[in-house]
Amino acid sequence: MRRLRPSSEAEMVALFLRTELPAARFRDKLRALLERNGLPDRVITDPDLGDAAENQARLRLLTQHREYGTRTGLFDGFPDDVRWQWMAITPAGLARVRYVDYDSWVELSGGSRLAVDAAPRIRAGWPRSGCPATGAGHGAG
Repeated sequence: MRRLRPSSEAEMVALFLRTELPAARFRDKLRALLERNGLPDRVITDPDLGDAAENQARLRLLTQHREYGTRTGLFDGFPDDVRWQWMAITPAGLARVRYVDYDSWVELSGGSRLAVDAAPRIRAGWPRSGCPATGAGHGAG
């Protein structure tokens, strides 16, 4: 991997929310949180990273949505002192990427946890009944 540039927690939070909003599994919850907080979709779809209040609003959203700020739920045990970086990865490096050791991701990859093993399974329509890890089979975008 090659380091491209430093990032920030605000940039990570904005990107995390922006990738979850179109997913069928998360869309309704995130839209409800936006509404409850009186925020327009644009806070997620077109974030202004230079706006401190907007960054705080996104941090609250990610905490309400995935327990980021409390370091529970998806972020259980996640460290507070993270240094965020943008990195480039080669195709060969990407072929070695493994999913976390979580049941649905292990199943999606056929047991290997390799992302490259999951891709052909997803293209073939697996899982037919839906996958909690990806939302596949539930109209995920």
